[in-house]
Amino acid sequence: MTKKPTYQKTCEYCQKEFLSCRATTRYCNVKCNSRAITESRRTKKIQKHNNAQDRKIKKSIPPEFLSISETAQLLGISRPTVYKMIDTGQLKPIRISERVVRIKKTDIEQLNIIQPNK
Repeated sequence: MTKKPTYQKTCEYCQKEFLSCRATTRYCNVKCNSRAITESRRTKKIQKHNNAQDRKIKKSIPPEFLSISETAQLLGISRPTVYKMIDTGQLKPIRISERVVRIKKTDIEQLNIIQPNK
């Protein structure tokens, strides 16, 4: 009976060194393996969400009209604050339908409170 070769490996998750019986082993134990998989899924989900947000902003109706979310992002404030500004008359909304509200970009520029992008 021959002895199986062992390989000195470094865990891709915790960076600890360990001995493996296989050349393809990437993690030192099951716990590191599951944590790495969870982290990978989380990262992919966040990237997918960020890409979806970018696409939503790019394909808005016309560029001279912005949604509540786009207005909030442009001004660097929250959505409820945009609604408060509409209620107080600082912003004039345009109702496209019962649920869809847009704000003219020129109205936002007249406020002179646009925050620089971070």
